[in-house]
Order: sequence, then C-alpha cells, then structure tokens
Amino acid sequence: MRERLAILAEAGFRRLDAKRDLNRILHRRDLVAFPELLAALRDEDLRRVFQSMTHWLEAAAGERGPKRDWQAIAAVLVGAIAHYWLLRDAIGGHPDDVDEDRYRAAWVEMALLLLSNQAPSEGEANQARTQDFTESK
Repeated sequence: MRERLAILAEAGFRRLDAKRDLNRILHRRDLVAFPELLAALRDEDLRRVFQSMTHWLEAAAGERGPKRDWQAIAAVLVGAIAHYWLLRDAIGGHPDDVDEDRYRAAWVEMALLLLSNQAPSEGEANQARTQDFTESK
C-alpha cells in the first residue's frame, strides 16, 4: 500500500509538471475571460482526477476498512499535492525547505493512517482535541 500511495503522489507531481503552462494560466486566473474553457477544464479534467482518487481510496479501504468521507479525503490529498507543486513552481521550493521526497513521504504516511483502522474516527478525533484543550487550561 505504501508503494502504491507513493506512486500516486509521484503521478500527481508529474501530471502537474506536464501541464505546467495550463496550471500557471489557471492559477493566474487568466481563464476567467473564457468561462466555457474554464468549465470544460473543471468538468472534464479536474473532476476526473478527484473522482479517480475517491474511487481509489474507497477500493483501497475495502469493505473491512474504516468508513470515512473518501470524497473529502481525496479532495484534501489531491489538494495537498497541488499546493506543494504550486509553491515550488511559484517560489522555487517550499518556504520551510521541505523537499519533494520528504513531502511525498509525509503524504503517504497520512494517507496510510487514514486507510488503516488505527486512525481515529472524526468523533474520536474531536473528542481527543476537546479533551487536550480542556486539560491544557
């Protein structure tokens, strides 16, 4: 599973590299003047990436895996790869000098925790945060 997740993260980075010019146009908001093109990009390209990640996570978790909001988790994981790539493209690297290998490894670890039955459910996580907060006062 670890290797598959690392391949997914790497594929995300390489996809963004391959579409560098389009990503730069999209994030400078140059496509706002072309709403049909922007809608096509969103509906035919970007949505497919998010849906594919959602389906992959659901399949990886399987029937016995944790019941989570895989669609929202996919959005976070895809967004994390895009965010790192955008920072690297815009300013030449991560502001805190986290290189791509370390970032990918952390991304994989987070995804593994979410796919495992060991990760806390949302209710458990909220309860733990509330307990930590009240104990620290």
